[in-house]
Amino acid sequence: LHSPISTDWFTLMKAALLLPQPEPPVIGVAWTLHHEILFYAMAGAWIRFPIAVSIIASILLLGAGLKFDNFLARFFFSPFHWEFIAGIAAFLLAPRLSTSTARVLALASGLAAFTACVWFALDNAFHSGLARYFTLAPLFALLVAASTRWNAPVTALRSRFARIGSTLGDSSYTLYLWHIPIVTPLTKLVFKMFPVLGSVPILILTITIAVIAAVLAHVIYRLIEQPTVSAIRRRLFGGGRSQV
Repeated sequence: LHSPISTDWFTLMKAALLLPQPEPPVIGVAWTLHHEILFYAMAGAWIRFPIAVSIIASILLLGAGLKFDNFLARFFFSPFHWEFIAGIAAFLLAPRLSTSTARVLALASGLAAFTACVWFALDNAFHSGLARYFTLAPLFALLVAASTRWNAPVTALRSRFARIGSTLGDSSYTLYLWHIPIVTPLTKLVFKMFPVLGSVPILILTITIAVIAAVLAHVIYRLIEQPTVSAIRRRLFGGGRSQV
């Protein structure tokens, strides 16, 4: 409703196939999937043609700092692709970290990433320049790598937090896809009912809506996404209930 989405069938078909296009995708956050598909396609091609794909990938990465008017050129030379390199680096680094090193690195990179996020937010610079990519991508890569090696003593409290974290992790991608359709109408409804709110009520409102979005996303995951994916896998591959 009231969205800039084109109803042209060709545009909608490209959006359904997750092909990059200048028009906004039907699901706003799906624009990131265009970059993921490019990465997976190149990763798959690299297995068969490692030298050629490595050369192409290097050209795309090195050209990320250039300015282009053409949409496809901006897409292929996007600095976002450096974040995939950060993910690969995290995967390679994690097994090489000892537990003690991982704990120190997780705390240090986490604090640095939080500080960088605050700085970028205050400077309104989250989407400007390469500084954002070459600052946050390495920091979060270090945080992810170190967190996977953090072996804390098992306690009842930690076990409970682990179960909650695992539950939220299962539905995190559903939350990513659904958070805008959930958060937007809730926010509009609240501000229609209470046009003027102070900073403390807004903080409480933000936390409340975030919790509601996480809960609803998990419900959608369990009732819609998980059964749908399991049914499709049974239809394609046969057998019993598939793991999602």
